[in-house]
Amino acid sequence: MPRLLCANALLAALIAAHVADHVTRQHGAPTSPAQTIPGLLGAVIVLGSLALTARRDPRAPIVAAVVGALSAAGFVAVHVLPRWSVFSDPYASRHLDAASWASMLVTLFAGLLLSAVALSVRYRRPGDGRTALHARTGASSA
Repeated sequence: MPRLLCANALLAALIAAHVADHVTRQHGAPTSPAQTIPGLLGAVIVLGSLALTARRDPRAPIVAAVVGALSAAGFVAVHVLPRWSVFSDPYASRHLDAASWASMLVTLFAGLLLSAVALSVRYRRPGDGRTALHARTGASSA
């Protein structure tokens, strides 16, 4: 599980950097208390996934896959899409610099990476280098 632990830790660190970007570079954003809810929930579930992975819990890969996908979807919903709810904080309407955009986009892609790594760990068969799916179908993973 070292790959899963690294991917989980990377996402947690990038979320912390994203929060720091909100606080330092974006001058106190988000602008409403409701806008803090998705970020807070996201941070909690990422830290929960990290804890499960660090403990080598057998549920860690599937939890991490879901958490990574939800994290990426959350970044899209909150920061990429135009305003659609009280939780929205669309970057396009805030005229942010490239560093803020990069921080957000890298964190979004780290969520997708976590999901991909988690699914590869979840469906890998120990010892033969093939995924469980390939073993069932008789296909090679090479």
